[in-house]
Amino acid sequence: MNDEIFIPEISIPSPLEDSYTSRAWSDLSHEERQILTHREQFAQHAYGLTQTWTGFLIVITLAQFILKPLGYGLDKAEFIVVFTTTTASVFGFGILVGKFHFPTSGISNIKKHFKL
Repeated sequence: MNDEIFIPEISIPSPLEDSYTSRAWSDLSHEERQILTHREQFAQHAYGLTQTWTGFLIVITLAQFILKPLGYGLDKAEFIVVFTTTTASVFGFGILVGKFHFPTSGISNIKKHFKL
């Protein structure tokens, strides 16, 4: 009897290597490609900004825990205001980015915009 375990190889194709995707990309006009490229760059910048905001929240929370016993740091109300407003800004920014990338009017608006 064979004691080897059979593990099937699973390969997930990259969207960039998909023939349909590359064919669809080549079928787009210059303006459509420019819009998609712009959206990708916007999403990357938005992600970086969100990471920075989240890092700020972590740093200010740790600083509050470390500095408060030493007599430094923010008062309780000030800390709550900074933490809450920054968190609200991160969520609000996420909503703006989401609405830009996924418009609520759906595919019909995109087809109308691109005249498809």
